[in-house]
Amino acid sequence: MIHSRSSRSVDQDLRKQRLSNNDYLNNREKKGRYGVTVPKPFGFDIRDKVRPKTIRERKVENMVEAKKYEEEALLRHTFRCKPIPAEVLQPRYH
Repeated sequence: MIHSRSSRSVDQDLRKQRLSNNDYLNNREKKGRYGVTVPKPFGFDIRDKVRPKTIRERKVENMVEAKKYEEEALLRHTFRCKPIPAEVLQPRYH
């Protein structure tokens, strides 16, 4: 019973006290601006980002890179036609 009386007196003392702006500011620094809990990512999210590439992914990347190289080579190439042979220009059957 003594314990309950002392806790009641402590509660009454706290109710009589007025809180100042400093009390609010001290609590706000600890929890952030609005006291919102910031979620932390789970371990499986981080593991997926760091995992090494599979053999198939590497092969696909190599194929795409080779295809890009071939396309660039075709774009760089300029077509040059050969001159018309003189035999074609001479009339044969008169």
